[in-house]
Amino acid sequence: MPNISILIPYYNDEKFLKKSIESVLDQSYKDFELVLINHACTDSSRSIARSFDDSRIVHVDLEVNNGAGGGIIFKKFREVARGQYLKLFCADDIMKTNCLEVLYAFMKSNPKLDLVFADEELINSVGEPLNILWSEKFRDFSCRDTNYDLLKKYFHKKSFLPLSTCMMKNSVANNIIADNTLINEFDQTLWIQSLINGKNFGFAKGVLCFYRIHDEQMSCDNGLNRISQYDFYESIIRAKLFFAIRTYSQLKCVLGNYRLVGLVSENDSDLFPFIIACYYMENHEDLSCKVAGYEYVHDCFENEVFIARVKECLGLTISDFRKLYKKLLNPSKITQRLLFEQVGIKKTFYELVKKCFEKIFPSKKKMM
Repeated sequence: MPNISILIPYYNDEKFLKKSIESVLDQSYKDFELVLINHACTDSSRSIARSFDDSRIVHVDLEVNNGAGGGIIFKKFREVARGQYLKLFCADDIMKTNCLEVLYAFMKSNPKLDLVFADEELINSVGEPLNILWSEKFRDFSCRDTNYDLLKKYFHKKSFLPLSTCMMKNSVANNIIADNTLINEFDQTLWIQSLINGKNFGFAKGVLCFYRIHDEQMSCDNGLNRISQYDFYESIIRAKLFFAIRTYSQLKCVLGNYRLVGLVSENDSDLFPFIIACYYMENHEDLSCKVAGYEYVHDCFENEVFIARVKECLGLTISDFRKLYKKLLNPSKITQRLLFEQVGIKKTFYELVKKCFEKIFPSKKKMM
């Protein structure tokens, strides 16, 4: 049985798939299986994948393409993965030869860690370095972050951990709900759920992967507009994940000195989601979070027993909810926030793509 199970899902990646697979098979650490999941390709990708004669490769063919379908692919991967550790990877990225060796050694020497990440370098469509590190461009990504740092950043939509450098214990996925429909936010929901579940995150030193920027991926050119559209709707699902918080320390971590936090204790965990929802409506700058908060509070006030509990412990009534709702429905604020959602995604991500495009496609500078 292999120690590590590696996933590479692919869909019409004929330009990059061969290099990606080769980078895995050339690893200095050899005890792994490589699961290649064909997401109903229509180009030569499947032939490329099956051209490799290596007993460590496991082929899986999906009959129907489900869009990005991260959750569906992840579930299929877990059905066949036999390793103690899982390594997620992308069909257009490249591993450095020591990637698995470093990540595996780091996890073995730090047995309390459940997920490990590292830095990566950006390359263009033909594999040339752009002299940009992930850690340099995503300013909220820090190898010094604690679990609480990460949880707070994700709550405020500030963190962006690199999928291609992640290795996790197989057991981490046991308590994760893999969403079948998410496109842009899927991997981030894995990290958020793991943090809320109390899993420990760590960071290995050095650059271990090459992250490819090209004009066929979601993060480029027209993909920016698609991501902006997806981001609002998918962020509602992402925001709801925090309703699973049940420890006072995590509640305090994400909400700080919010007025309702001081009214409850560890024994009032049933109220934590309600308090988070109220914070979303009252204080969070992201409109999708406000929508998620409104929906949760609305449903709570349909329950007579819960109405009494909220009034007794928090001093809140339906009248207070309506005041929050009126504040949320300020037309000028909604227009401003909707405009922000449509214009683009997080500033750091936009700056990254802009700089990369200026290097790769100088003639397209005006488009950015």
